[in-house]
Amino acid sequence: MQQKPFVGKVVWVTGAGGGVGQATARMFAAGGANLVLNDRNEDRIAPFAREITTQDNKVIISAGDLRDPATAERTAQIVDAQLGRLDILVNCAGFNVANRRWGDVTPQAVDSVIETNLSAAFYCVTAAMPMMRRQGAGLLIHIASTDGIRMGTTGGPAYSASKHGLVAMSHSVNLEEAVNGLRSCVICPGGIDTPFLEHRANPPSAERREVLLRPSDVAEAIRYVASTPTSVRIDQITITPAI
Repeated sequence: MQQKPFVGKVVWVTGAGGGVGQATARMFAAGGANLVLNDRNEDRIAPFAREITTQDNKVIISAGDLRDPATAERTAQIVDAQLGRLDILVNCAGFNVANRRWGDVTPQAVDSVIETNLSAAFYCVTAAMPMMRRQGAGLLIHIASTDGIRMGTTGGPAYSASKHGLVAMSHSVNLEEAVNGLRSCVICPGGIDTPFLEHRANPPSAERREVLLRPSDVAEAIRYVASTPTSVRIDQITITPAI
């Protein structure tokens, strides 16, 4: 019989309509977790939620734009009212623009990138914390990027700045909230073969995409972090293609 290590756990996944978020939600559902899924597009997330719902779990959707803090607050209220607790929050929502170099970037593009990649994660963390503090335990996992730990030109300045901020946010949680039983981990992947790549001005070739990480690779790292006992904290993971 296949083990279901997350039975009884409640997991909130943002950006669950595709890429790493969808792979993460699928992994937790297979493990028996109850899920709350965020995505901007309800038409995209609703059929996926039905697909991963089994007799062992509940899957609730909360469609909306997480750049609006009210979306995170509403989602947390749904979690509390319908499931009564929150064990894990996984911030997977991410965004970038095609014109991302200093000569092309606009204030509007900067706002869109930073609000999606950083502000939305802050909103979800602050909405999740009251439940986790009440429980005396909770795990926060954030998908950053290798652009969040080193400087590069591929992602552009706004993307890199937002991911550096996400790394700092995660570590700050551990500094302040460990006394309340909270743990935070930031995962910094290199290139992942997702539709996200199509936002680049010059998308990588099919040959290059073949050797990139898969969303399931990152989901496996998330599984590992989520499976550790509460006495163990994994502050940061870097995962990159081998080639």
